[in-house]
Amino acid sequence: MSRILSARITPFWQRMPRFFLFPLQGWSLLVIGAFALAMLLIPLLPNLIVLLGVLTGLVVFIRYAFEVLEQTAMGRLTVDQFDITNGHGEKNRPYQLAGILLLDGILSGLAYNFNPFVGFIVTTLLQVALPASMLILAINGRFSRAIHPRDLWFVANRIGMPYLGLWGLLTLLSSSCMAAANLLSGIRSPWLLLALATFILLYFTLVMFNLIGYVAYQYHRELGMEVEVSFDDAQDGSARQAADAAEQKRAAIGERVALGDWPAALDKAAALVAEQPAHTGHRLRWLKLLWLAQPKEAPHDMRPVMRQWLEQGQGAAAMDLFRFVRQLHADWQPDEVGQVVPLAQAAWNQKEPELAMGLLAHFDKRHPAHPDVPASFWLAAQIASEHYRKDDLARAFLTTLLQRFPTSPLCEDARRYQAVLDKLKPA
Repeated sequence: MSRILSARITPFWQRMPRFFLFPLQGWSLLVIGAFALAMLLIPLLPNLIVLLGVLTGLVVFIRYAFEVLEQTAMGRLTVDQFDITNGHGEKNRPYQLAGILLLDGILSGLAYNFNPFVGFIVTTLLQVALPASMLILAINGRFSRAIHPRDLWFVANRIGMPYLGLWGLLTLLSSSCMAAANLLSGIRSPWLLLALATFILLYFTLVMFNLIGYVAYQYHRELGMEVEVSFDDAQDGSARQAADAAEQKRAAIGERVALGDWPAALDKAAALVAEQPAHTGHRLRWLKLLWLAQPKEAPHDMRPVMRQWLEQGQGAAAMDLFRFVRQLHADWQPDEVGQVVPLAQAAWNQKEPELAMGLLAHFDKRHPAHPDVPASFWLAAQIASEHYRKDDLARAFLTTLLQRFPTSPLCEDARRYQAVLDKLKPA
């Protein structure tokens, strides 16, 4: 279901030219240019100052690179759209990344000492896992999760085969960086060579961080991330203008609400929906206003919209609507059984595992013949393992799925997931 949503935005593999242009935008170009020019000062400074300066500069640049990753993951696709006041970035990101690279190096070295072939396999697997580690750092910032095999598998599995495409592109970019640096071999001045090589290295680094951030944005619902710019609003170069126009109209609606002029507020909200029928945010705002202004009529308009969003794979919008209604009526339930599991999936994607499990509770007993029963076991197993860390419970859900529904298309995924849990089980 969530993969339908990702198809509404340009896939990352069709957007490579924009990634190459990103470091040449205003602030990014200034950052990498300043660091490159700073290399020309090395012959003028004492060695200790140079060492401290390089280390400090490296930390500052990696912090900025993670800021690029995280702002892009929020849906801000150009530098002029970045919002540095929200504090997305964390100061310890460079040290976490250094720890991951150090750990990878140690594991790779130990594997090569044991056997060259084993070393090659382990090194390749660690390289494949590195983008997932960086995505996890961007999502929740926890080092322990960025190195845990279960979390790495979660990210790769949620993205699917395109994850291997991401890794392949990053590998090609790394090779391109080295090839571009080799073109400088004819330069005689070592300091000019160092400055140009630094520019190339930082340029390709920003390209790669921007690419990883965009992948996080493209698959944010699969990864359970909240973003600040919807797919409908995310546009290269024109997002700010569109956002400003929409913000003015939203402010006008807010003014009508503050004055108690509900009919005018509803008319303005309905006009926004008419302008952009596919924009879930505008329709969601109209439904909320409708519920507050006309609580008797609202449920009749709300249920078909929720059904439509779930059928179209717009689970996040449906979940937002469901959450809003639950705040007003704690016992409110979907009127169709077929909405329960998709809503639970949306809750899980939105990092609300308790709500998801509450929706799934006893679903198989209440609706034993419903076709969503296998999906309910599959989702419950993921939540039990990945959130509650109860692998035994997850295995029980998976076993029930395999035994009761052996012909379900989910069985293949269930077997793979079960195999991963078995490998992670303590001896």
